[in-house]
Amino acid sequence: MKILFVCYAFYPSMGGIESTAEHLLKEWIGDGHDVVVLTQIPIGDQPERQDVIVKRQPGILEQAKLARWADVVYHHNPALSFWPTLVIGKPVVYSLHTWIARQDGSISKVDRIKRWWISRSPWIANSRAMTSGISGTGVVIHNGYDDSIFKLERDWESRQGIAFVGRLVSDKGVPVLLKAARRLVDLGFPMPISIVGSGDELDTLKGLANELGIQQLVTFHGRLEPTRIAELLNQSRYIAIPSEWEEPFGIVALEGMACGAIPIATRSGGLAEAIGEGGLLFDRGDFEGLAELVVRLENNAEEAHSIHEKQTAHLETHRPKAVAREYMGVLQAAAG
Repeated sequence: MKILFVCYAFYPSMGGIESTAEHLLKEWIGDGHDVVVLTQIPIGDQPERQDVIVKRQPGILEQAKLARWADVVYHHNPALSFWPTLVIGKPVVYSLHTWIARQDGSISKVDRIKRWWISRSPWIANSRAMTSGISGTGVVIHNGYDDSIFKLERDWESRQGIAFVGRLVSDKGVPVLLKAARRLVDLGFPMPISIVGSGDELDTLKGLANELGIQQLVTFHGRLEPTRIAELLNQSRYIAIPSEWEEPFGIVALEGMACGAIPIATRSGGLAEAIGEGGLLFDRGDFEGLAELVVRLENNAEEAHSIHEKQTAHLETHRPKAVAREYMGVLQAAAG
């Protein structure tokens, strides 16, 4: 099948949308499909991809020409800047990886146009939470994770502490984790905290750790390569996902599970679907609730073991091959 893969954010940019695009591309190309990528991201000083044809910042005529070439146009998150690919008359499939709304949850005129346009074609949402407000014909297919990097290397008894992996911005709720770490000290369960990521809140978070008197327990690692993140997750008993906003999904929960860590996450958005029965949930902002769940598992090895057993089956459905196969089924149905 000839697929025009439209992805506003793409290599060398890095993020959740980009990583899910990589998983699909790897599997589809490996299965012999012809794929051309359209993106607005410039290559900069990075080497260009050799495994797939990439057209960066293409003009209107080039977009239209490639849409005519394709059997199906696939938008990996809707991008109206690529409108010429939508009006040629070829089948279009959208996948939704983030909210079609403003940061504060309000719906702008552009958002309404996107929602209306999406409703005219088949769409894929990465969680049931993401389907809210979207009409038309759609299906939920959860994201996958990179099972070539994130895998179990160490047993439970040799691990310690809690990891966080994500951007250091207010939405991600790292202060909740730091306050929970202080609470764990007070409860007699001092625990090392490993924080991976960068962002505008770094200095504020370091100040909070000092203010809480837990600076010796907290390590700020900065940004790490995926292989190093996998190593750190294999050293941790838990991965905290204390997000203060509605996460569309939560690939980091899958990565933590694959490395043997138990996710403890905010009960909101698509995080509950990402975790399934392979972790525990607490209410948004409830640092005491987060700490109590850690203490509960530290005191109950049988419950921790039960969660690990449930993770195994959960992860099987999120392997890249399985996810790419489900996506391809939607594209093939659209192409007829």
